[in-house]
Amino acid sequence: VEVGGAHVEFHRDEVADTERPLLNHIAVLVDSADDVIADAGDLGIEVESVVDAANTYAAFLWGPERVRIEYVEHKPTFSLT
Repeated sequence: VEVGGAHVEFHRDEVADTERPLLNHIAVLVDSADDVIADAGDLGIEVESVVDAANTYAAFLWGPERVRIEYVEHKPTFSLT
């Protein structure tokens, strides 16, 4: 998966099916989740969901092997403290 020149590489391996997968999504910080949604539409990529939370706005898209990729935008109210 490549985003903005950075990438994460996935490798296949034998794993047992579980109710809760080891990896269910990867998050990427973006300036505009709406731009990601528009680009996904132009490219025919499925938007799984959009979440408008108190301090973040995020678009979840389906990536390889149905791992969700979260493109998250921090709102002005966002703070780690």
